[in-house]
Amino acid sequence: MAVRKNIARITKRTVDAMPLPVKGKARLWDSELKGFCVCAYPTGRKVYVIGYRDRSTRFRWFTIGKHGDPWTAEAARIKARELLGNVATGDFPMKGRCVNGWTQRPLPNSSSGIWRKARLTGPTNAKAVGSNDKGYLYNHVVPHLGHIPFRELHCDQLVQFQHAVANGIAARRKPKRGPTVRGGRGAAVHALRCLSAMYGWAISRDLTEKTPCQSVQRLADGRRDRYLSLDEAKSLFSTMDELEQSGVINPLHVDCLRLIAYTAARKGEIMGLRWSEVDADNQRLLLPPARHKTGGANRPKAIPLSNDCMTILERCHRHAGTSIFVFPIEPDGDMHIKTLAYTWDKVMAKAGITDFRIHDLRHAYASFAINAGFSLKAIGENLGHTRASTTERYAHLLLDARRPISEVVANAYKGTTAAT
Repeated sequence: MAVRKNIARITKRTVDAMPLPVKGKARLWDSELKGFCVCAYPTGRKVYVIGYRDRSTRFRWFTIGKHGDPWTAEAARIKARELLGNVATGDFPMKGRCVNGWTQRPLPNSSSGIWRKARLTGPTNAKAVGSNDKGYLYNHVVPHLGHIPFRELHCDQLVQFQHAVANGIAARRKPKRGPTVRGGRGAAVHALRCLSAMYGWAISRDLTEKTPCQSVQRLADGRRDRYLSLDEAKSLFSTMDELEQSGVINPLHVDCLRLIAYTAARKGEIMGLRWSEVDADNQRLLLPPARHKTGGANRPKAIPLSNDCMTILERCHRHAGTSIFVFPIEPDGDMHIKTLAYTWDKVMAKAGITDFRIHDLRHAYASFAINAGFSLKAIGENLGHTRASTTERYAHLLLDARRPISEVVANAYKGTTAAT
């Protein structure tokens, strides 16, 4: 049991009179109720807690709540007596939760814990997009909001957080590994969306009753309209062939990029592609729900393969050996390639193409398909869109196809005028 240095009856007067420590925390133990105490911090925050031993005789702490609204000294005493009575009967309180369902740990632990549980027990698509959201959490949310307890986070702080991330202030400037995180408008949108998803999942599990994200006016999610012209597309593929033949870039990376371009699949879906997901008989890829972004519908994603795609897969099969992955780092290896950044940068620089990402190959796929006369519905199915509204962002590309209608109408008016 911890040494009890400060002992007195916990009342509003004794709690208010507690001196604040210079660092760490100070405890005042109740003289009447064994195990009940209040902790004071240098910031002025004072929190009611209980200490008890579990079945393994290990000493545990359980947080009741912060001194103030709603927890007064007497209300905390009543709750502490109830909880300590439960402990005596073997009903131990859950670590990290208070009686009204709020997580009491600081934001870095509680948020990551909530998201980790959401990935395991939530929609299956959470596993597919979890790595991205984890990056937004640790690169932006934790550095800016990590000192604030989860239950005390309010909308004003989130407004400031969104502004800070958008302007590159709330970012982990010098990570232990990987590129420097700079933030930006897109990062702000996704970081707040990630935090909102955590609160939403917590509400669905009765861990909390509300989310501070509701009252935040969010930044508009910017959309990129970067497409490839026919000349750029020709330059892109001829450059890949040239660099591959000269040995400047990895042929396996080039095949991975080709397959992304031909299928309009997302980068992660193709880099982590397994041979079990290749249906050669039906000439398609069949990704399980956990492997694609829209997996929350609990259905696989079917991606049709062209003859060129089948040729690429046959070539990859010879390289992969016994590996379960189509694009393993090494033949017979158990890890797939993790990045295409070096290869992509080399190709872009050589081809003279600027402001074009690997993900923009999906937009290029849609633009070429629309110009070929295919419907938005068919294109959306190939892109893996579950809602028609998502594909409608490409509707403006149908202008060329709709222009003959305008010509017909104009000719009709001309004919009417001439006849008159």
